[in-house]
Amino acid sequence: MQQLMQRLLVDKYFSLAAAFLCTVAIIFLSLKSPSKDSELPFFEGQDKIYHFISYFLLTIVYFLMYKNYFKTKFSLIKAGVSVIMLGTILEFIQPLSFFNRDFDVFDLIANFIGVIFAIITIKIFIRIPSE
Repeated sequence: MQQLMQRLLVDKYFSLAAAFLCTVAIIFLSLKSPSKDSELPFFEGQDKIYHFISYFLLTIVYFLMYKNYFKTKFSLIKAGVSVIMLGTILEFIQPLSFFNRDFDVFDLIANFIGVIFAIITIKIFIRIPSE
């Protein structure tokens, strides 16, 4: 199982497909109208944890995509910038009337913190040759 996971993490088509699917999922979840019968959160600001986790994982997936598929230099920086740009664009278009969503600066902060933690995690746990 460990060898399968290692092979998947370096496979260029797997990383591209994972990045595409994760991006589509985050775009959908960020722009869909909130359901009227959604459950009450356990605590105020619970959605910020979802933002943090989503953008943490998306940064890791984008890093793998840039590193394995595109084989670009500075793949970690490009992943971080790409994910921050995506989150910022999505947050700024949410107030458009047909999305029925609101802009929230704390969502942007949670996204940014998720990206920063992902970059730190990648730097600690994944050996990156000097780019």
